[in-house]
Amino acid sequence: MPIEWVRRSDMFPDLKPSKVDFVAIVGRVMQFDSGPERGRWLWSMVATAPGPTLMPMNGRADTRGEAGRCVVAAYERLLSR
Repeated sequence: MPIEWVRRSDMFPDLKPSKVDFVAIVGRVMQFDSGPERGRWLWSMVATAPGPTLMPMNGRADTRGEAGRCVVAAYERLLSR
């Protein structure tokens, strides 16, 4: 899976512009440690691009691997448009 690098100041426009500060933020997975979904995994794809929002960009999964695959699939949809 290719990773897309972005200038940090482009991602966070309130920061001072820089030509030497880049980020490659794609997504996150996190396990619920309490509540009714305890043990399940939250996933979210945080990369963005101009145009309509891709759906889904987040969800729930039973395993970490499944959650990670959901992030990758969402990111690949973003790259393919």
